[in-house]
Amino acid sequence: MGSDIAAEEIAKAAKVAFEESQLLPATVRIDALAKIKQQLQANKAEILAANKQDMEVQHRFSRLKIHDDPHTFSLLPYQGSTSRGRCR
Repeated sequence: MGSDIAAEEIAKAAKVAFEESQLLPATVRIDALAKIKQQLQANKAEILAANKQDMEVQHRFSRLKIHDDPHTFSLLPYQGSTSRGRCR
């Protein structure tokens, strides 16, 4: 849930930044976008590595199911096996 809130806040901030950027001359916006592109290209390997790590973590947690009881969880079936547990 926390990541949903963070994503929503980032989206709102991006919208505000975009709207404010429209007040700048086109040449300034074009220059800024060129610099962003340059930085993304310069850091491509690090960005892709971090993305891969995020995807691996997400994959591990995608099997975790939280129940109404905050102390109970289960792992969804993976290759025919099931695990249930109780957090204490």
